[in-house]
Amino acid sequence: MNNPSGTNNPTENIQGAAAWWQNAPWLEVLGIFLFATAVRFIYLDHTPLHDELYHVLAARSWLENGTFAIGDGSYTRSRYFTVMVAGAFYLFGESLWVARLPSLLAGSLLVAVVYIWTRWSMGRTTAILASLFIIFSPLAMYLSQYARFYSLQSLLVTSAAFAFYYLLHRPSLSMAVKVLWSIVIVIFLAFAKHLQITTLVALAGMGLWFFCYGVYQYVQKPKAQRKPWGILLLAFAGAGVLAIVAVLNGTAAHYLAVLTNTPHWGDVAGGSPNLRFYHYWLLEEYPALWSLFPLMAMLALAKKPGPIVFCLMIFVVAFVVHSFGGFKAPRYFSYVMPFLFIIWACALAELFPYLQKQVRKIVDNENQPFYPLMWRNLQGKAILSVVVLFFMISTPAFPLMLKMLTKADATWPEDAGYRGAADWRAAANTLQGKIDVDELVLTTSGVMALYYLGRFDIEVNDSNLRETRNATEFSRDYRTGRLMISTPQSLETLMSCYARGIIVGEERRFLHAPNLVPADTVAFVLKVMDEVKMPENSKMVAYRWKNDEAILTESCPSNLKSNPSSKNPES
Repeated sequence: MNNPSGTNNPTENIQGAAAWWQNAPWLEVLGIFLFATAVRFIYLDHTPLHDELYHVLAARSWLENGTFAIGDGSYTRSRYFTVMVAGAFYLFGESLWVARLPSLLAGSLLVAVVYIWTRWSMGRTTAILASLFIIFSPLAMYLSQYARFYSLQSLLVTSAAFAFYYLLHRPSLSMAVKVLWSIVIVIFLAFAKHLQITTLVALAGMGLWFFCYGVYQYVQKPKAQRKPWGILLLAFAGAGVLAIVAVLNGTAAHYLAVLTNTPHWGDVAGGSPNLRFYHYWLLEEYPALWSLFPLMAMLALAKKPGPIVFCLMIFVVAFVVHSFGGFKAPRYFSYVMPFLFIIWACALAELFPYLQKQVRKIVDNENQPFYPLMWRNLQGKAILSVVVLFFMISTPAFPLMLKMLTKADATWPEDAGYRGAADWRAAANTLQGKIDVDELVLTTSGVMALYYLGRFDIEVNDSNLRETRNATEFSRDYRTGRLMISTPQSLETLMSCYARGIIVGEERRFLHAPNLVPADTVAFVLKVMDEVKMPENSKMVAYRWKNDEAILTESCPSNLKSNPSSKNPES
């Protein structure tokens, strides 16, 4: 296949690109997209993770009255993604798996986009390998089944970056087409930035590559053709002046504060100060590939220097910036993983012919070491199959992906990360009809309680409490409008004011997360309240108090009681 970016001849580049697009294997693209979609439909209805219910409840409100209300509050973060979830509800009805359809579609389209661009720029083998890396990435799988915006951000950033690279390597395009492509790129990046501010990091990587590309073109072009690239470099100089202005007027300081900001729950978790967090995470999931990353990058550069330098700059810039950033989690880094997968895929595509050659040497050896075991024409395939199988078994990401495809949530530990969340549905079924209207309902997760129980009055969550304006006991969460507490003193106050109450929450968030529920608060609950039996393997806990001497006085917190929701589809 002709590679439009693999040679230094512009004419060959243009002809190769045109030939490829005219003979594009769209059936193969469709097959890869459908395969990725089918994989992502497996266990799409898994138990929900906390944050995705913000979009679910806000989408319900959007359909009902055009607002993003949750309880007495409002959730407006990434609001256009919430509108997409609402659109899915409108078309297919409300459920958790429907709420995840926008993410699933984005995750599957990401595979197709990576395949198309990689095949165009590096060849079919590299494209297939890169697509398989994404399809069987536990992180990509998790985010494609998560009603949050990370999968869509990855699609938008990757598509914009690829379109930008393609545009620069198609000088024959008409001005109208170039303008149209440019508008699409800007829209994609703007939407991605609306979803997650980390899009600016990817934009910085693209900008660095574009600057280097401009310098290279300026140096290589004849003097008569340098003017456009000289103007471009002057524009970069202007951007440098704007950067200085941003430093002076405080804009840069604002974005630096956003980058390094760490919520209380993340700070206690230990991700923030660990500069090697992403290094360790990649080493944990892909030990062989990541430990050999410099070598893999060299192999890929030797095969396709143009597109690999592009992917390498975007990935390395993001890796460095996120490593020095605030709270760290794999999902925040997910939007640049396709670029890393492409680098690995290109290196493996370069390495594979060499391995085949060495295997042929073994098979053709006059001693014929495997002849007694099998026919000669099967020996090479058997050796390569063993190599690939051992690599996959020894790379933790692939067994983890297999577990995600074959094991239900109840079999996972609750702290597994990608799966195994507590089963609020089972708890809601157990508690149905057993919570009186006048009983105070406390929870460690307000949105979960709203969705499954239909109500809650107070959230016991020190991390969310610290995010409020006053950060004091009985402050209101702007997202749900409910009061929040964290200390045993606040619980004691409530028990002296309200005769009956119940605390419902996930076992992990209540008993094993002191950044959410402090240890002294847990000890107080275990000492003075009675445990309510929860279903086995639900990973839920509940505790109840009864105080006939409680008196509601003027000193008691007021306006605590919430109205039960009329819509509670899961209980």
